[in-house]
Amino acid sequence: MKKEFVDTLSLKLELSKNKTREIYNKFIETLQEKLQEHNSVHLQGLGRIKVSHREMKKLFGKKTKPIKFSVATMKMSSSTKEALKAR
Repeated sequence: MKKEFVDTLSLKLELSKNKTREIYNKFIETLQEKLQEHNSVHLQGLGRIKVSHREMKKLFGKKTKPIKFSVATMKMSSSTKEALKAR
């Protein structure tokens, strides 16, 4: 999926695949940093990505201790929802 995305973006931006891959990697790196700092990032036209910390339910037995884990959720913007409905 990443390769396909980078290839398509490279053609649209008229940049080399290497330069586009570098931009993509920096974007993902920055997104991850901002999610760690703020637990939420809003990308105009796409939606909000939010990290929520949840406690796991006991599923395996009485001796199993619940653990906390993080879940990334995304609330899509209305324009993204409409674009996906059109497919």
